[in-house]
Amino acid sequence: MGFFKMRVYNGNKISEDIDSDVHEFWEIDDGKDNIKVKPIGRDEIRLYINDKLQDVVSDELKSTKLFGRLSNGKEVKVSITVVNSRVNCYIFVDNECVLGE
Repeated sequence: MGFFKMRVYNGNKISEDIDSDVHEFWEIDDGKDNIKVKPIGRDEIRLYINDKLQDVVSDELKSTKLFGRLSNGKEVKVSITVVNSRVNCYIFVDNECVLGE
């Protein structure tokens, strides 16, 4: 896929504690496209691709899916899960996991 830069804010792991600062977000970049998943408060998550809002989910953050498209038309799927009070973010580009375990 080519994604090589990954940043997770407010921690050094992909999984972040749900009770931590609400300004954390996950971001990956391949030089052409940038994908950012950003929680807003405790009940909304936004997906940005190249700084353009692609999807928003406003719901209890137990299990959330977001969708978008890269500039080359490839589909982006994001899965957010909460397990044992930990928030996990998985990003898939054309069904290939580029962020997550």
